[in-house]
Amino acid sequence: MHRLQVSAAASGLLILLLATPAAFADEDGLHYQPHVGFSHGDHHADLRLEFRYRWADWKAFSQKSDAFHGLRTRFALDYRFRKRFRLFAQGQQTAVLGLSGNSSGAGGLYRANNNGKDNPGSVRVSQLFAQFDPTPDAQIRVGREFVKLGTLVEYDEPNWKFLKAKRLSQRLLGTVGWTHGERAYDGVTARLGLDGHLFHAFVSEPTTGVFVVDKDAYKSQKHVIVGGLDWTAERGTFFDDSEVGGFLIGYSDDRNPAKVAGLFGNITVVTLGGSWLGVYPAGPGRVDALLWGAFQFGKYKDAGPTSGVRNRDQRAGALIAEVGYQLPDVWSKPWLRFGVNWASGDSNLDDDDRNTFFNILPTNHMYYGYLDQFAFQNLIDLLVQLKLAPVGKLGLELAYHRFWLQEDADFRWSGTGAFSRVNLGYVRNAQNGSTDVGHELDLVASYPLNRWLTVSAGYAHLWGGKVFNGLPDDDASFGYVQAAFKY
Repeated sequence: MHRLQVSAAASGLLILLLATPAAFADEDGLHYQPHVGFSHGDHHADLRLEFRYRWADWKAFSQKSDAFHGLRTRFALDYRFRKRFRLFAQGQQTAVLGLSGNSSGAGGLYRANNNGKDNPGSVRVSQLFAQFDPTPDAQIRVGREFVKLGTLVEYDEPNWKFLKAKRLSQRLLGTVGWTHGERAYDGVTARLGLDGHLFHAFVSEPTTGVFVVDKDAYKSQKHVIVGGLDWTAERGTFFDDSEVGGFLIGYSDDRNPAKVAGLFGNITVVTLGGSWLGVYPAGPGRVDALLWGAFQFGKYKDAGPTSGVRNRDQRAGALIAEVGYQLPDVWSKPWLRFGVNWASGDSNLDDDDRNTFFNILPTNHMYYGYLDQFAFQNLIDLLVQLKLAPVGKLGLELAYHRFWLQEDADFRWSGTGAFSRVNLGYVRNAQNGSTDVGHELDLVASYPLNRWLTVSAGYAHLWGGKVFNGLPDDDASFGYVQAAFKY
């Protein structure tokens, strides 16, 4: 473990040393702006380095708070031949230090999923893929990569970047990059751009990771398969200020339920949905709007309170509607947003239909409270969000959530999808016969010191409702300080 700490510190020091302005060499030879690389003729290779340190203090439904440290270092080699072939290899070193028997929240999850270790860590292969580009608008990847549904089409404007990355993407399929473990996908992906339309097809097995950071991280899960097709009509294709998208996702989990906590049998769920995202001039500012919806069908083997384990018909849905108003030319550039996130629940856990929306493999951290206590299943979340830029590059974000369960007969669900070979990835929590979940306040401040280094800090507090009655404490809170280098 001491070697892990020393190595992580050395990696961070190396990144700082490299993060020095220098002239980029367009010709063959060595260059290091904005990354270390070497070019020769049709061959080009880059060395990419990332380092992230976070101190976090948690007190989640517990009488005691506990702090721990997380370090993640990534080192990658990116080789390209012309614009036709790419080989990308990335290693990841992870260390979570200072856990204890008092750890709760994320700290408790790290400890529970790493054999009770106080200082788990490992060095693993996080990405390794070959990419073929038969034409400038077509691409095929084979191997291990980070798949983040909804991020393939990007725009230059900061407001569009935020809406795409933090309000639309990874709702059902992501990597959970907030955690120190994260997860990748082993499989094949293909992309095709055609007259303003981007088509993306994929079939993959998710790896372990997220809260698993020891020797069991980044192992394939051969009995869990996700695949599908998503389509994006880029802004300007149909409407000048709007992007339209659709998706079809299939998910199958046929792991042995005797070895997987929370799993009662095969899960085969198909999700069909679409989205609308737009930013429109309005008076002195801009209005932004997001609409997102999904419907699910399939089979889900589940256990009812009195009926026992049975194969149920999945019939569920989810809706998201958000609207905001931006004043970019006013002091602090205020951006106020309102939204509702609704995921269906089940009013009868013993009948033949299962109406609980299945969250698949998402990154939920950006959406349903930074305390990450809820999956997008049997949930209603009313959101008020304010973003400010009062001084220079300083960014402030304040968010308020009011949570309810959609059905009081169903559970309060938490989790982020299959990240371990020994658990489903979602946990059923007692609801005490109530739909009153509570309300949460989140505050985050971030400041990019330069193009390589960003520092941030945040605090979140959940005032728990009646569904948390009976726990040692009804409330949960956590604070953190983070430094992230990317070169």
